[in-house]
Amino acid sequence: MRGRKFEAWAWRRVALTLAVLAAIFALRAGAHEIPTDVKIDAFFRPSGDRLELLIRMPLAAAIEAELPTRGPGYLDLARADEALRGVAKLYLIDNITVTENEVALPAPRIVSARISLPSDRSFTSYEQARAHVDGPRVADNLDLYWNQQLLDVVLEFPIRSDRSEFAIHPRVDRFGRNVTTALRFLPPGGATRAFEFHGDPGLVRLDPRWHQAALRFVVSGFWHILEGADHLLFLCCLVIPFRRLRPLVIIVTAFTVGHSISLIAAAFGFVPDALWFPPLVETLIAVTIVYMALENIIHAAMDKAGDVARRWIVAFAFGIVHGFGFSFALRETLQFAGDHLLTALFGFNLGVEIGQLAVLIVLIPALGLLFRHVVPERIGIIILSALVVHTAWHWMLERGAQLAKFPLPALDAAFLASAMRGLMAMLMDRERLAHAPAEKVERGKFMSKDSGSAIDPEHVVVTEPVRDSAIPVELMFIEMIDGVYAPIGLRKPPGKGPFPLVLFASGNGGGGMAWVREATQNRSWTQEQFLAAGYAVAWMRYRAEVDYAYDKIGKLVEDKRQRRQLLNRGPLEYEDVISIVESVKRLPAIAADRVGYMGMSHGGEMAFKIASEYHGFRAMIASEPAAHEFLRLRPDATARINPATGLLDVEKMLPRITEDVARQRMDPIRTPIFVQGRDSDELQGIFRVCYDLLFELGKDAIWKTYEHDVHGFVYPLRTPKGVYEPDGVQLEAVKDSIVFFDKYLKA
Repeated sequence: MRGRKFEAWAWRRVALTLAVLAAIFALRAGAHEIPTDVKIDAFFRPSGDRLELLIRMPLAAAIEAELPTRGPGYLDLARADEALRGVAKLYLIDNITVTENEVALPAPRIVSARISLPSDRSFTSYEQARAHVDGPRVADNLDLYWNQQLLDVVLEFPIRSDRSEFAIHPRVDRFGRNVTTALRFLPPGGATRAFEFHGDPGLVRLDPRWHQAALRFVVSGFWHILEGADHLLFLCCLVIPFRRLRPLVIIVTAFTVGHSISLIAAAFGFVPDALWFPPLVETLIAVTIVYMALENIIHAAMDKAGDVARRWIVAFAFGIVHGFGFSFALRETLQFAGDHLLTALFGFNLGVEIGQLAVLIVLIPALGLLFRHVVPERIGIIILSALVVHTAWHWMLERGAQLAKFPLPALDAAFLASAMRGLMAMLMDRERLAHAPAEKVERGKFMSKDSGSAIDPEHVVVTEPVRDSAIPVELMFIEMIDGVYAPIGLRKPPGKGPFPLVLFASGNGGGGMAWVREATQNRSWTQEQFLAAGYAVAWMRYRAEVDYAYDKIGKLVEDKRQRRQLLNRGPLEYEDVISIVESVKRLPAIAADRVGYMGMSHGGEMAFKIASEYHGFRAMIASEPAAHEFLRLRPDATARINPATGLLDVEKMLPRITEDVARQRMDPIRTPIFVQGRDSDELQGIFRVCYDLLFELGKDAIWKTYEHDVHGFVYPLRTPKGVYEPDGVQLEAVKDSIVFFDKYLKA
């Protein structure tokens, strides 16, 4: 009896212990859940005898870190410095190996480890990222959940020379379920080289020599053929009827030539970029396997020997299809080729051939033994081919179902014209390759600017008169970062220059060249005053605003892969302005170091977005800035118009903005900004808060408000009589604007 009581008591205790342990593990898992997607940004910059590695990682990836918190999980920033350095040591230093000339460097020194808000966009470039980590830190009194913030770390390695051969092995795959690392290598005196890899990429040579690139891609090609079940089955279909050396050499060589042609074409970009193309190729690969297996069955059933002359033609055609499949495997790895694209392609093809040879060495004797001792050859060919058909048929149906989800191009005149252009480009590339040194060929450099054409298509300028003015406008298109074009209308005062320039913006964008021409003809009184003061001026038009995209889609990152440009998203309207100003600075009539910006309404908000990320303007005016996105305005119960005045109360604006985000965005601003308000505007509270935050952060900013009943009063329109009749307030505002720019652009 006592034994039973003891046994029951023991089991209850075991059950209680297990329940407590389960609760502990559940709580721990909830508190330190492995993040699904982790994005790491890094800059690798050797300089002199020091190598700087600047890294940003989400703090949520540090699931084993012990960070000081307060309240419901807010990071205790006042006590976090030592803990952040511990995170940098445990997660970065211990998991990143850097080599110089094949020798591992000693552990780096932690120069800085600091918290940044998730809204920070400074890692767009090295200069902005470095300025950010050296700048003011996040205030200790902010309520920030630890696992929603970013950790910025600067590591410093001692090196022998900044011209050495460097490599890096980031073992960061355990930071999350899907870990992506964007690494930018900044060699001294060279162009930035961008990498993006997933998980643990192994040792990445940042500037590989030709033999290193070749070896990497030989290995890649070898394993690709061995790990690709569809390619192995196709190879098996080629081999089953022909197990003698001579016919196999002819057939496999034809297959090799075919996939080499399509692989090179894909590497140089002569394939469709449409979403339907990869599933189409994968479906066609399955079709080629089904076809070859059925052909084997039919020939065996009819007791016919294989036709080598016909089979090598089929192998060549199907090799072209499989080559496109190989190219998909190369898309993410060609970035590791450095300047040796052709070498990498040759190495990959060589690796594929070595892999195919290895398969043949195993497969031919195995089939010989099978047909000699297990099953007669004819029956064996039918059985093996039937098994292949069964497998490939299911692949074909599954891949076809995926392909059906994408709309295919219509075989119309536009499609045929596009195909013809692609064919002409390939022929031009072939001619270029024939007369250019290997490894130096780049797409898009085939047209000579000295070809005798009367017009340079890349720099077309149309000059037209401006109503009631002796100064014409030069209408032109400026290329944006993504290759589309935005219009501007440039006007210059009399003289040779170079002149200081003010770029004018108004509203939400869109409208194209028609908008620029209309504004130049009927909204240029303000520009006339600037021209009289010795300024060049330009109306510009950018793409239309995307509602709240500034908050949602993150920073713009540009990469270079397969000699092509890759962006992580489409540019926004304020990024068009940055492209425009960088372009016009190169014009000989413009003083590149004396360029200003004047934006009204949404154009005024863009002044803050631009200045937060870009420091190429000497001074800026934000007139009636509708800065809802930049301030991250929260619509809530306080968003009411005062019935006594019809305006939003200034006192109600500060609680409605996301103040920590707004301050973080304004913190990098170094450009002087003149904020212009309008007393009777219902958004006057927003205008004033923009200035107040600049002032509180110690920025170079001034404020002035004007009493006027027209939104956009700084840009007077022609009256119905066709003339300009600016009133006293408009005269005052434009005069104040010129005085402001004189201080910075003419000093």
